[in-house]
Amino acid sequence: MKLSSAPRNLFSGMMLALVTGLSMAPMAIALPTVNSSTPTPLVLAQASPSVTATVLETDIRDDMVRVQLANGSIRTLSIAAQNIVKLGLTRGAEVTLNMNGTQVLTMTHNAVTVTPHPEMTAVVEEIDTRDDMVRVRLTDGSSRTLLLAGQDILNLGLRNGSEVMLNMDGNRVVTMSRMVSVQPLAPVTVTIVELDPRNDKIRVRLPNGSTRNVVIATQDISRLGLSRGSQVMVALDNDQIVTMFTDTASVGVSEVQ
Repeated sequence: MKLSSAPRNLFSGMMLALVTGLSMAPMAIALPTVNSSTPTPLVLAQASPSVTATVLETDIRDDMVRVQLANGSIRTLSIAAQNIVKLGLTRGAEVTLNMNGTQVLTMTHNAVTVTPHPEMTAVVEEIDTRDDMVRVRLTDGSSRTLLLAGQDILNLGLRNGSEVMLNMDGNRVVTMSRMVSVQPLAPVTVTIVELDPRNDKIRVRLPNGSTRNVVIATQDISRLGLSRGSQVMVALDNDQIVTMFTDTASVGVSEVQ
């Protein structure tokens, strides 16, 4: 049995299927007939061939998507802006086109297989909270310079020699976590010798008389109520100050030369 195609204005309607798993049909939309004066009948008993394509360009202002087919040819398709957004179409996305001759009936955004990101360990070689930068050395001996907000550097307690775990997506670092000792850190009382809030830095004197330079955000200096001559508790990890705290607040810090 044959079913005549609906008028052209009805082909602009949207056919969507929610992707919830491999057993469900993926999201797809019906595309309008372009430059066709005679409706093409759709044979229900005959499956329409499918071809894969890659999105080259999208333009939601002009309701346009340009794709490259597997044979190298390029097609420009008219798709409503809301459907471009709902399908999540971006440059490089892989799609499946359901064809009737040379006419594209539907487009499906192929589901992307999500795989766990591999992890690798690294050692911090240099930090710069003012430039939001961390340089790490990977296990293969190579170095990577990463952009990381100064506050996050402080929150992680990063310093030269810190071991970190990098969650990777190809060559891109997705997340960084600091590997810390599970042994309890002994608190030590130090005295504030000098404050330099413009450079997020203070100098403290330890009980043995030695002094250390500590990086701490200006807002944390105020939060802890630090002033020259005041005393504050710190926690050391491998003889490095990593935390500064009072009875009411605690912040992560790092030492610098």
